[in-house]
Amino acid sequence: PTVITNGILLSKKLIDEFSSRKCNVAISIDSFNPKLYGYLRGKNTLDIVLKNLAYIKTNKIKTKGQWAITTTVTNLSCLRDLLLIRKYADDIKFHHIIRPYNATLNKAGAVIEGLKIKRKKVFDIFEYFKEHEKNQNIIAHIVYGEQIKFLKNICAKDCDAMKFSIVMLSNGNFVPCIEHPDKIIDMQKFDESKKTLKIGIEFCQKTTPCIYGCARNVGFLYKNMHVLFFNTLSIIKTFCKRR
Repeated sequence: PTVITNGILLSKKLIDEFSSRKCNVAISIDSFNPKLYGYLRGKNTLDIVLKNLAYIKTNKIKTKGQWAITTTVTNLSCLRDLLLIRKYADDIKFHHIIRPYNATLNKAGAVIEGLKIKRKKVFDIFEYFKEHEKNQNIIAHIVYGEQIKFLKNICAKDCDAMKFSIVMLSNGNFVPCIEHPDKIIDMQKFDESKKTLKIGIEFCQKTTPCIYGCARNVGFLYKNMHVLFFNTLSIIKTFCKRR
């Protein structure tokens, strides 16, 4: 299980609870610039989040899962700011993951015009992170490579929905992805549902392709399984050194 949080309520008690379990934790920090952080999050609570995270470093908390800081790259992002977040993540032995702002159908999120990526502007950011991870984290290296393809409008022909991943909503319904909460899958007749929803999924992929990490990363890694296989030792070292 993975807990995705903005970190505001990540108290000492919760940190101790999460760290004692095989639980992944992803904390969203999109900028170290207080003004920009406040704009992106609606309120500047960066000091509160960093204070909560300081408990982990000060007490050298050991975790059983993988803990990470996740950063959404928008049109307002700059490499210098992202590198400050990466350095901080390294200092507290967290992974640092970046991903592009997703603006497609957006049933799963808001469309804010000022944040929409001007793709040429962010190429350098993703290229830098991709090359940096080449000898550090092969999984991140693969994912960033696929994200760059997306930004260059080189998208996979097939969508991963109902192929490598499905989503269970809070009401217990299963759907192809977070952008299609209305397309209910009958899990008792999965193959039949897959055929019924196939045309809609293919149309979505052609007209509004997405880059949601929670779904697409599974497919990215599956398609590059041969690369992962030949880098097994490197992957083990990457995850162990942050424990």
